Amino acid sequence: MMRTLIVLVTIASVRGATVNDADCTTDIKSPTDTLQSFSISQKDTIAAGTACVWGLKSTEHRSVELRLEVASPNTNAQCIKVSYTGSTEPATESTICGEEGKNVFTADAGKNITVTYEAPKEATDIAIRNFQVYYQLVNDNRCSDAPNPPTDKTQSFSVAKSVDTIPTGLLCSWSLPTTDGKKIRVALDVDSTKTENQCVTVADADKTKASLICGKEQENTYVSSGKDVVITYGEQDTGKTAVANFEIHYQFVNSAECTTDVAKPTDKLQSFDVSQKDTITAGTTCTWGIASTEKKSLQLSLELNPPDTNAHCVKVSETGNTGASGESTICGEEGKNLFTADAGKNIIVTYEGPVVGEGIKDFQVYYQLERKHSVYKTFVSCSFKPCETAMGGGDSDQFKHFLTALLRSSGVRYKQLTIVNHCKND
Repeated sequence: MMRTLIVLVTIASVRGATVNDADCTTDIKSPTDTLQSFSISQKDTIAAGTACVWGLKSTEHRSVELRLEVASPNTNAQCIKVSYTGSTEPATESTICGEEGKNVFTADAGKNITVTYEAPKEATDIAIRNFQVYYQLVNDNRCSDAPNPPTDKTQSFSVAKSVDTIPTGLLCSWSLPTTDGKKIRVALDVDSTKTENQCVTVADADKTKASLICGKEQENTYVSSGKDVVITYGEQDTGKTAVANFEIHYQFVNSAECTTDVAKPTDKLQSFDVSQKDTITAGTTCTWGIASTEKKSLQLSLELNPPDTNAHCVKVSETGNTGASGESTICGEEGKNLFTADAGKNIIVTYEGPVVGEGIKDFQVYYQLERKHSVYKTFVSCSFKPCETAMGGGDSDQFKHFLTALLRSSGVRYKQLTIVNHCKND
């Protein structure tokens, strides 16, 4: 009589691979550029036999990096295993511990990882002290480090670290956090023939808005919608062309009270207020971009002799030329109130108010596309008697202010107004 032997085999993966023990930490936030951490246990010491598992998701072009504190108590027992999510190959599993040279794991770009902790099954003489697992998203180590958070001042960083040419196939991504819903401007330089392939993809963090910007006229600036911004290099197909390393410039755009509705420039004189309030709040910062058309030049001017002449100033630069050397300041003062851009160049206008104080009276910025003969050397003659009546009672300065207002209302722009008195008192 033949008997059948039935053998029951139970195949178990790492204990806790699908279910954590009750003591395991459960509230794990998604990795970001900011260093975060979680503890193994919810208690001060880790019980014998405790098993925990956590999953950490990466994002495209970024790597999850894990690290443990070095020289902590129970160093040999403070270890975790790390593997790529979905992989069953033992060769892909790594162990890191709280020891110098063995405490860091950096995953491949875009790969999700699984973190596993297994305490000794038997109790030890010395209890295992709870410990932290630190993690964050990082770039390829050839990419520039994470940039500083945006401010109202222009900052910049290069794509690659300390090289003139970007390594072929390099993928980099950086995040710029916003504050209080401020918009962030990202811009590239437009200053050489090298800029054709100098491009990055810029997007709001929620991916509702995205643009490819390059070192080309009309294509080099991105302004966010008030959300965090993600900048990515390496998605663009540059073929076998070597790409020269380049700078990425960024800054906050506007305070909440800044005027937002700026019409496109035409041959007619237009204007916009700096603020939507009668008084500009201390610390207000505003930036506007004004695009030129064809081969015409943009002209900006401020009203002369306002109550706060020294404070009624704006900075003007041509788009892409974000360095201090390419920036001009115009104010409400005679001879300092006019800016004319090069033909066909877009401009960026920035107002930066005093950080402290009672505020400044709002003012207007005038602008238009320069007419072919819009700058005149103006002569005024009088031909009737008495001559003093035509010259405002002999006060040429008073007449000059009158003529200034008349020319402005007619859309005529000028750099210098000269009045020559040909009047004769007979």
